[in-house]
Amino acid sequence: MAEEIGVEEKARGMGWMPLEEFKGNPDRWRPADEFVQRGENYVPILKDRVKKLEEDLSIALKVTKAELADVKKQGYEQAKAEFEKKTKELDEKELEAVETQDVEKFTKIKKEREGLKAPEPVKEEPVVNPVFEEWNAKNKWYGTDPDLTEEANVQFDALVRLQEKKTPGVQKPPEQLYAELEKRVKSLYPDKFKNPHREEPGDVEGGDIPPAKKGNTFSDLPKAAKDAYERQRKHQEEQGRKFSKEDYLKIYNED
Repeated sequence: MAEEIGVEEKARGMGWMPLEEFKGNPDRWRPADEFVQRGENYVPILKDRVKKLEEDLSIALKVTKAELADVKKQGYEQAKAEFEKKTKELDEKELEAVETQDVEKFTKIKKEREGLKAPEPVKEEPVVNPVFEEWNAKNKWYGTDPDLTEEANVQFDALVRLQEKKTPGVQKPPEQLYAELEKRVKSLYPDKFKNPHREEPGDVEGGDIPPAKKGNTFSDLPKAAKDAYERQRKHQEEQGRKFSKEDYLKIYNED
């Protein structure tokens, strides 16, 4: 029971609400555990992709943290080796004391062993991306609204690949990339951004992204993009509007 309460509290902190409080389409509601799991699974995806861009930007914060982590790791390995060496020496001395029945020596070794502490492993801290953190702070829907988050992941990957195709080895500055991502998501989910009365966890403030590769027809698109279209089509139909494959393809292929 305690575990369930913990999950609900965590889910609420991410924007989740019980079904009886949910104001959106009941079919889009998710249980607390599923909501948390989907949110935690999607956030790392975008962060991992962002690392590829950071490698080309020489962000000082990243370098500092990487160097500090390396120093801590080396210190831990050295302390661990010394601990293991000292433990082995005490084992040998203790065995010798037992064999010679030297009670005084055995007691001394026991006290020395009690004062010996194993070094604590170094905790690996995630690399901070200032650009992403600032963007995510303004677009809190990312990581809280599963559908928008999944769409953003698909479109972000498309943006990166499209840019790589245009200028191999050279990517746009992260600020521009995220601005395009924000624009694209907004164009695909306009109601979530423009309706002030909407209370779904996915209410947003941002979105833009192009695709991994342009598709001349809908069938050319990757499965993830097709799935995203189906979600958007259903959403638009719920609002009394049509959203054709041609409409989606035009937005998807937008430069």
